[in-house]
Amino acid sequence: MRIIHTSDWHIGQTFYSYDRTEEHKAFLEWLRGQLAEEAVDVLLISGDIFDTPNPSAASQGLFYEFLLQSVTANPHLQIVAVAGNHDSGARMEAPAPFFEHFRIHVRGLVHRTAEHIDYRSLVVPLYEKDNESPAAYCLTVPYLRQSDLPVAEEGETNRVALFYRYAFDTARELCGEKPLIAMGHLQAVGSELTEDDQSERAIIGGLECVNPQMFDEALYTALGHIHKAQRVSGREQVRYAGAPLPMSFAELNYKQGVQLIELRNREIVSLDRLYFDTPVKLLSIPTKPLDKVSVIEELKLLPDRDASTDNPSLWPYLEVKIKLNAPEPNLRFEIQQAIESKAVRFARINTFSDRVDKSTTSALVSLDEFRKLSPEDMAQRVWREKYDEEGMPENLRHLFGEVCTELNISLVKTEDHEN
Repeated sequence: MRIIHTSDWHIGQTFYSYDRTEEHKAFLEWLRGQLAEEAVDVLLISGDIFDTPNPSAASQGLFYEFLLQSVTANPHLQIVAVAGNHDSGARMEAPAPFFEHFRIHVRGLVHRTAEHIDYRSLVVPLYEKDNESPAAYCLTVPYLRQSDLPVAEEGETNRVALFYRYAFDTARELCGEKPLIAMGHLQAVGSELTEDDQSERAIIGGLECVNPQMFDEALYTALGHIHKAQRVSGREQVRYAGAPLPMSFAELNYKQGVQLIELRNREIVSLDRLYFDTPVKLLSIPTKPLDKVSVIEELKLLPDRDASTDNPSLWPYLEVKIKLNAPEPNLRFEIQQAIESKAVRFARINTFSDRVDKSTTSALVSLDEFRKLSPEDMAQRVWREKYDEEGMPENLRHLFGEVCTELNISLVKTEDHEN
């Protein structure tokens, strides 16, 4: 049995306000090709198919078109998907009767009665081509919310882990001696989050993190939620497939893709990575932060737009790294002017400072001390932490004072009007 594991597509996502439809189309077309080329029996999608619980009609159309074309081209293909924290489980399960006809199994909700959780509904049989007997079983657990979890046993603090324990007990009863594959959308202990990726949901204090040891009884565990492809805590058989598109500039040198697994005689005989060459690149200029003048000059050296770059949706995303020791109100305008004729899409400015030791200015203050701070006091504290221990220059202090005075007058007038 040959399996492809993928996750975290986030269809409908924008990257710094830029639409990513063309990128998602390119990935889905590539994935369809891999399903045929690698003679895949099962496609596992471990959550966050969409970027929002209420995706646009176009985003849903992109997903459904992929499903239809994939199963039409490969009639023996099974597709198994679970909902992630960005997805609406109810919306994903709505076409279930239609999906089942095409060997597509979507698990978005945890079904239960007033007293019992239906763990059996989360176990899906997997078939090899031209074989009517299941070759393996898949435990398909969507992203778990508090209402999905069982009542904690005495001494049990992690109800997510408890849910999986009960689910594995049920799955073992159903699969017997057949191999068991597990799917989940969660954060496992020991997993590494991508730096600066705002779409990953880290749980404060690790309250919903689970120990990857609980997946040891599965032959392979296909996880989603973490966008950096990785094995978990050294376990080759417990893996995040990673997002197929870069989600932050920290992924500048990452290689996106999917995981290919081959099972034979109840064993994993190969674990390979299939790499996807993303159509839109990340560009970070300069390599190391420089002063404004040097950065502007380097930006002017970027290639100009021409006939070969007439599709803006494929222009690279640009991050500008700059060293600042004082605010630059016109910085964004100057950067936009420098790249006005360049085939790039300006995403963000990443600022750096020579300030290293902030221990003298970042001390905590009491509530009474905080109440006594004026707006200028707070502005000075921020300035000293970020730029210079000497504080704001006199001309900026004067301008800041004028702004505070005008704001105070405006507030007084508003209050008088309301009275």
